Order: sequence, then C-alpha cells, then structure tokens
Amino acid sequence: MKNVINLLVVFGMMFVLNIKAQSHDEEWSKLVEQDSVDITSISLYPKNTRTTIFKICTQSEGMVKLKDIQEKSQENFRKEISKFSQADQENIWNMTRYPGLLDELAATKGEKKQIENILKKYPEEIRGYSLDYSVSHYGMIMSIYKISKDFETSFKNLVKTYPTDLQTAFQEIMKTPEVLTMLNNNIHMAIHLGSIYKSKPEFLENEMDKWGVMAAEQNTKEKEKWKKEMESDPAISSEMKESSKEFASDYGYTEKECGNVNPDEVVKYVYIPYAYWSGYPFWYESPIWYPYPYWYHSGFYYWNNSIIWLGPPSYFFVSWHFHNHDHIHHYPHLTNTYINQYYYGPRGTISRNSAEVNNWMRANEKTLPTDFKTNLSERINRLREFGKSGVDRENYLKTNPARKVTHEEYIRNNQNQYPHLKNPETKDIKSPEIKSKEPIKSGTEIKQPQPVQKDPKPTPSTPKPGKKQPAPSTPPLKSAPPKSIPTQEPGK
Repeated sequence: MKNVINLLVVFGMMFVLNIKAQSHDEEWSKLVEQDSVDITSISLYPKNTRTTIFKICTQSEGMVKLKDIQEKSQENFRKEISKFSQADQENIWNMTRYPGLLDELAATKGEKKQIENILKKYPEEIRGYSLDYSVSHYGMIMSIYKISKDFETSFKNLVKTYPTDLQTAFQEIMKTPEVLTMLNNNIHMAIHLGSIYKSKPEFLENEMDKWGVMAAEQNTKEKEKWKKEMESDPAISSEMKESSKEFASDYGYTEKECGNVNPDEVVKYVYIPYAYWSGYPFWYESPIWYPYPYWYHSGFYYWNNSIIWLGPPSYFFVSWHFHNHDHIHHYPHLTNTYINQYYYGPRGTISRNSAEVNNWMRANEKTLPTDFKTNLSERINRLREFGKSGVDRENYLKTNPARKVTHEEYIRNNQNQYPHLKNPETKDIKSPEIKSKEPIKSGTEIKQPQPVQKDPKPTPSTPKPGKKQPAPSTPPLKSAPPKSIPTQEPGK
C-alpha cells in the first residue's frame, strides 16, 4: 500500500507540474526555500554527479520502483544473515562494499587455496573473516550472492526501456546510495528538480553551481569558527573530547581507532559505501551508507599525541548528542556552542547540523526560560539543569507509566530542583497597584500577562545504542582512487 501511495503522489505531482504555467525561476526559488538543506547537499557533489542526479530526477517513477526493488533485496539480505552475531553481520555487510568480491568467492565452491589467492588483492583487514565465511559458511556466501544477482536482474529489467544515457545514470547513482535515499525521502524536491532539468538544464546547472560555491564558502567559515572555539575555550574542547569518548564507546570504536592517526590517512581516505542492494546496517539510527572512521564523526584526531581540529562533528554525531538529555546535562558548554553556531549564529547558515539544532530549539524553546537567548550568564547552568530535568522526567515516567506529564510540566512541578530554569519575574511598571475595592467600570480594558503556552510534544529522548555496538568496518580499498564526496553528506 505504501508503494502504491508513493506512485500516486508521483503521478499527482507530475500532473500538477504539467498544467501549471509556472516559470522555472519561480519554481527554483520556491524549491531552495523549502528544501535548502537537501539542495545544499546536492550542490556539494562534483558536477558530473549532479548531472546524474538531475537525470534520475526526470524519471521519478523509475526511482520509486528502484526503491521497491532495493527494499525487497535488503529484506532478503538481512533475513539471510540474521542468524549470525551483530559483529559477524557487520563483517558480512562490509564484504558487500567491494564490487566483484562475492562473485569471485561464490565461484570457489569453498576451496580454501583458491579463496586465499583471491583475497590477496583485497584489504588485509577483511581477509581473515572473508576466508572464514567462505570456507565455513559457503552456503551463506552463495545465498547472498544470489540475492545480489536477483537485484541485478530486476534492475536491468527496470531500466532496459530507457535510453542509454538514462541507463548509465541509474547505474552510476547506485555508487552514491545516500543520494537515492535522500531523493526518495524527498520526492517533492526530486520531481521539481526533474521538471526544471527537462526544460532548462543549463539554468539548473548554473544555479546549482552558484549554490555550491556559496555552500563551500559557508563550510569553510563554519570549520574555521569551530576550530577557533575549540582552540580558545578549554571548557568546550574538554567536553568535546569527553563527548567523543562516549560516542566512541556507544558505537564500538576501539582505542586504537581513536588514537594517533597519520595526517596522510585523513587526506587520502577512500570512502566506499555499502552496496545499494544490501542496504546499510539496521542498527544505525539514521541512514549511514559509509562506515566512517572515528575522526570523521568527532571532527578531530590525534597525531603525535597532539589534537588536530578538522571542523564541526558530523550530522550523525550532532544528532546523537541532541537525542539524549544526558548529553545536554553533562556537556552544557558543548551544547551551548552548537546552539550559538547553528541557531543564534549568522542567518542563512544551511546544513544538516543547523537543521538538527534548529529542530531541537524549536521543540524546547517554550520549555526554556523566556530570556534564554539574552541571559548569557545563566545559559550554561540552564542547559545543565534542562538536561538533568529531562533525565529525571524519563526516570519518573518509567516508574509512573500512567502519568502523562510533559517536560515543561515536570519542571514546573519540581521547580525547586531546577532553580535556574525559573522564568524571570516581570514587573508591570505602567500599571499602579489598585487598592480600591470599587468595581471596575464597564468598558475598561484590562491587560493581563499572557500565559506561557505548553508544548504538547517535547523532544523525545532516543535511547542510546548498546555499549557493544560493532565498530564501523575496516578501512577501504587502498588501491582505489580517492572519491570526492561532499563533506556534508550524509552527516556533515
């Protein structure tokens, strides 16, 4: 039913676009206003990748059908490897990242010597478990190989009626699976991009070029500002380091992965995604198509025991931070830095990080004191108490599941525990105290303070993942040429 609805949405929007005599300048202006974050992400890709994206957007029906094929393939893959431990599943997922590996292993019939020879040309980090699975679990290797081939057959049947350039575009777009996820999650934007590209391809290319230059400049300024904050304020940098340790623990990064890193490895790191047909590991809270190294998420690394700041943490890291009240409680200086940079910072800043922080502030601004923005001296204490009150409320609801109390109500009912979250007292200096008991004459306007509205939907606190999450997979194939991908997608 969901897939039928998606197709109906596609056909409906295409019909509207055909009958609406709307200039593409106007259509583009509305699009960047409504979908600025995704437009920014697309603008940061190389020009040839952007052109591929635009071509795919002209075939929104095919894009939705490809998603259906992928979801079926992903479901079959997950089912096949579900009998293995999570650590083993991570390794098997990692094997899908190397094109041709499963084809070669499936042809060996589990013969050890032949497998060892094949694995010599792949990264050393994957050879051990790839050999083990191919010998001891050859049946599983054959099953997931067949799943990949079934996907390939369905894909070819889908695109065989398209012109050659569109067939190539669909093949190329699967090399950046995060783009397909973004387009399918924002079909509205995809259809409009396709509409503009069909009629005025040069216009769209030029506008996206300009947007990309602006976004790149913004990223540079954002990185420099973040590095300056970290280098100049020990309280913030200390919390950033501690927060990163907790993040590393939550997601299974080893001490070695969090230790010294050669700067050359950072510059030359090759990003290879999981195969589109297999999907990404299901335990990630948001789409993570690339097993990023620790420093990509944290925004810094150590070299010769000195810290090297790269820039702000990834979107995945920022989202992890704001979806747990305990992080707000323990890292108030860091939280305040996020808020200052992405919410109270320069207008026009567009990124997934800014969207995450803006969403959190909008969801909680009615619960925070009314002078939260202006009273800077109280900001840190307020964030610390706000996080603590969120944790306390969650614990209260666990023992009192029948009680439906919002975060705002919980703070108000326990005000003495959170003194810094009290709203400032307001004095009406214009209205003298009325001592007379005489009734007020009819027609007299009485101005009363307006009550603070309650927020019926406070930001939920997403449970933290287990402490035994597997580490992101091993470094990518060293012989592969570095792949240029936007620093913002998916996560920056």
